[in-house]
Amino acid sequence: MQELGADLSGHKSRQVTREMIESSEAIFAMTQSHAALLKNAFPDYAQKINVLGSGIPDPFGGDIEVYRKSRDSILAAIKKYIEQVK
Repeated sequence: MQELGADLSGHKSRQVTREMIESSEAIFAMTQSHAALLKNAFPDYAQKINVLGSGIPDPFGGDIEVYRKSRDSILAAIKKYIEQVK
């Protein structure tokens, strides 16, 4: 993201909480399995939980090109979602 001018150095992954789910209008998981885990953990909020695009593989452990591909897939899926909700 730094290549695109975004500073995410302060971002830390953290466990999803009920408060996060309750205060969100929509939740996007990167994979079907992540979405299923969230829906099982928070069944009352399952309608808020979606998969980003058609699913985006976790780049963890990959080289920089794998991370760039994930970044580009995430950005494309977000842009498509925004166009759909306009």
